[in-house]
Amino acid sequence: MKAADLNIWACMPTLLLAATLNVGSGETYSTVTYNAAAAGDTIYVYPGTYKEKLTISKSSITLKGSTYPSTSPSGNEALMTYSTYASDAGSDDASATLLVTGANFIMYNMNISNTAGTAGQAVALSARGDYGGYYASALLSWQDTLYAHTGSQFFREVLYRGGCGFHFWDYGAILVGTLISPLLF
Repeated sequence: MKAADLNIWACMPTLLLAATLNVGSGETYSTVTYNAAAAGDTIYVYPGTYKEKLTISKSSITLKGSTYPSTSPSGNEALMTYSTYASDAGSDDASATLLVTGANFIMYNMNISNTAGTAGQAVALSARGDYGGYYASALLSWQDTLYAHTGSQFFREVLYRGGCGFHFWDYGAILVGTLISPLLF
């Protein structure tokens, strides 16, 4: 048996045990909670607006909105929204509607919004886990919409909408086919 074959078999237990957690009205979960998720699991989010703050600290979690596998954020029907300023929360990370610290996180077809307003920093997504992938999603906030804090992040077909300071990062981020659009208040 080759070393490459051993690598494939080493991943099999995670793949075999992976589950899909369904979130939405009438589904197993009514909020985009991930506490029940284990490494390799997918959180599938049905259409709706979810008013909550979420931290993903486990590795290998996938978050999929209901319009997956669309390659455009324009028709997304799953919105996660929260409202807090960094000054009130204590830090940029603490203000994020979605804070990702787990490695190998993947997000498809989700809209993430921080609706705090125009008075200061209010992060929609803080990406700190290594090897994060974000696809066909929208990030919405007034200031500092995206904070790619640490780790390597890849963004494809992601819409960033904000008033100023759309994104900032301390580490590596690759943006492909993204659209930056100003909010006009």
